[in-house]
Order: sequence, then structure tokens, then C-alpha cells
Amino acid sequence: MLVFLFITSSLFAAEDNPWYIGKKIVSFENTGLQNVPASSVEDIQYSYIGKIFTDDLFNEMQGKLYAQDSFLYFLADAQRTGEGGNDLKIVMTFHELPYVSLVTIKGNEGIKSKSIVDALTVKEGSFLQEQNLTSSTQAVKDLYFTKGYPDVQVTADYTVDDATNKASLSYAIEEGAQKKISEITFEGNKTLDSEVLKKQLESKVTSYFNAGYYIDKTMQSDKNKLLTFYKNNGYIDAKITDVRTEDISAPEDKIVKLRVVFSIDEGPQWLFGGISVEGNNVFSADQFQNMVSLQKGAILDNSKVQADISSIADLYWNNGYIFNKLSTKEIRDEKTHTLSYIVTVVENKQATIEDIRLEGLTKTKPYVFMRELTFKVGDIFSKEKLIKSAQNIYNTLIVTDVQFDILNGTKENTVIPVFKVVEGNQMGHPIRCYLRR
Repeated sequence: MLVFLFITSSLFAAEDNPWYIGKKIVSFENTGLQNVPASSVEDIQYSYIGKIFTDDLFNEMQGKLYAQDSFLYFLADAQRTGEGGNDLKIVMTFHELPYVSLVTIKGNEGIKSKSIVDALTVKEGSFLQEQNLTSSTQAVKDLYFTKGYPDVQVTADYTVDDATNKASLSYAIEEGAQKKISEITFEGNKTLDSEVLKKQLESKVTSYFNAGYYIDKTMQSDKNKLLTFYKNNGYIDAKITDVRTEDISAPEDKIVKLRVVFSIDEGPQWLFGGISVEGNNVFSADQFQNMVSLQKGAILDNSKVQADISSIADLYWNNGYIFNKLSTKEIRDEKTHTLSYIVTVVENKQATIEDIRLEGLTKTKPYVFMRELTFKVGDIFSKEKLIKSAQNIYNTLIVTDVQFDILNGTKENTVIPVFKVVEGNQMGHPIRCYLRR
């Protein structure tokens, strides 16, 4: 069994004021490379030739070398060179991770070897790190799970030729039985029709148009989908009490055919009793009521209620009141099965923009993006304008990604919007935001 160490490299000398600090790097000498192309190391080192040595500079270079994921560790030694010995030559001794030169796959019948190889994260041509084998075997398991093999087992083993530092890697697979869904039934659904419930599920019965694989992970998401559907139809106390499978295979079947049974406790259906806001002085009750989409007495739709409460919060956020505190309380009338909501607001002062930050710029001048913003320093903060500004930056087609956040300013009731961009010319990447309430 190999034990892989990651050692932070340092130059050989350990003096308080080593001689090489502040010296110009004029050359590198490399030893110990076996399976790593010398050019991949030299390409990194080349950009440091002619630069003045500092610890930060060396740490930056070693970070790039380790980022190749091909070295166990390396050592560096400082040598004097040049006229008067005032220049610096760095001699580096590399110790590589084992290079995977051969991969074999055993025990697979239901899935082709090529598909398995495509899923591997440690394969031929990669450098072997012990901890990466776990993720590689899990990737194979995940592939099998999606094909209806919930009981698959995958193990990995390897040998290393000490002379060449090359590894032969073997994956052993115990597939287990493939399982498909032949029936989906429900127990306890007294009001919602089984056919309607089936439409909410990602899991499907085997048919000409659907493979019907049984996938454990999908079962959990199906439970959540059912609960969401019930809550959006007034059954806010609904529970999925059990999900079980029954083997209904015939003796001649080559696969396991399952009946999946969802046991449901629906509970009573609830009606919507309205949303009221307390503690509000900035906005009127009528303004909030105009934002409520459900009529009183209608069947309670939890998704609409939550969207309406979010709209109330956004009304404050879009007008700079981001330091407010909002809490929601449910009021149940057990006799009429009516559920009302009280949103309590503690209002604080509006937030103003203290500064604006752009991060990730490597080529583009800041003013190119600053002119796309819909606000400036000193303005009242607006979540709506923040999102619009990010969209404007993205629409320049200069960036492939925009992320944004807001930080607390150095002064009271101030914020600092931060835009993190990735420059490029590709399309199709999302805008992401991280707003803390």
C-alpha cells in the first residue's frame, strides 16, 4: 500500500537571511522526472527566469507545479552561479506519483467497458493518488445506479513497478441484479388520484418509451416531489410514511421486476386565510395586499404563499431596507381548516452603497463594466438594480460568468456590492448570486 505525502517544498538553506533572497533566477536544473514530460515543468519554470527570488514567488511557482497533480513532492536547492556567484540557479529533484499505464476492468456484463472507462477519474494516462481512487470507484457506482443496479460493488487495486514508477490498476465489479419498475402504486391517497400522483414522479414504469430503471436516489427526490404537490394543493401536513418495493418477477425473468409502493398520510386539506404584515411604517398595508396572489378561502398553495412572502421581502430589499428583520408566523383555525400568515417586520434604515468592487479582471479595464452598472457609490442599494447590473455585465459578451454578492460596508448602514467575473468569449453560462438575508 502506498502512502502519498504532500510536502511543502522549500529551498535547502534555513538561515534567517538566506543569501538567495533578492537574487535573480537565471536557470533551473531538473532531476527525477520519469513519466512527467520535462516540457510541462520547463514551461512553468520559464516564466520565472529573470525574476528576483522571493519566498512568495517560489510559493507561487510550486503551487503551479503541484496543480499538475503529478508529483508526490519535490525538493529544491539554491546554487550560486554567474559572475561573482551573484545569480541564482535552482536545482529541483522531483518525486512523481505513480503513472497509470494500464487499466483493466473485471466483472462487468451489463455495462460496456468503454462506458465505465469514460466514467473513471483515475484511468490510463493519469497519476495515481490514493484518495482519488475513492472518487473513481464511486463514479463507476453512480453509473451503475443510473442503470438500475442499486447493489453494485466496485473495488480498485493496483501494483507499481518500482523501476519505472508505472502502475497497473484494476477495477473489480460485482454488478448484482438489474432492477426495473413494473408497477407504481399508492396507499392512503383518499382524495388525490393515483394517476395524477404518478405524473409528479421522476420514476417511471418500464415501457417502450422509458427504461424504468429503479434508482434509489430518485426515490428520495420522488418523495419530495409528492410532498410538494400535496402542499401546493392544501395538504400541508401530508407525509410519505413509507416507500417499499415488492419483487414481482416471474421465474423466467432475467431482471428483477419491482412494484414500488408509496404510503401516504394526506391529512386534512387547508384553505388560505390571508397574509397580514405587522410593524410596517415604510409601506402601507394596501401595498402588501396587492402583492398577495391567492384569494382568501382558496385552496392553500404553499408555493404561492412563499413566493408572496418573498415579494414582501423584496419590496424592502429593492428600496434599500436590507437590514430589516422579517419573521413569519402561521395561524391555524382547526375548525375551518384555514391557515393565515402574519409577517412581522422590524424596519431599519436604508442601506447606501459605500463602494463597488470588480474582481477577476485580467484583461478588461474596470470602466468597461462600471459603465454597465445601474447604480453608483452613494446611491440607495437595490437588489433589483444589482441583478440588472450583473445582467448588463454578462450581456457585454466579454465574460463567461458573473457572480455577485453584497458585503457590509465599513460604516453603519452601508454595503459593498461585489461582482466576480470570468473573462472569455463563450456563451451559455449562468449568472449566480449570493445574497444573505
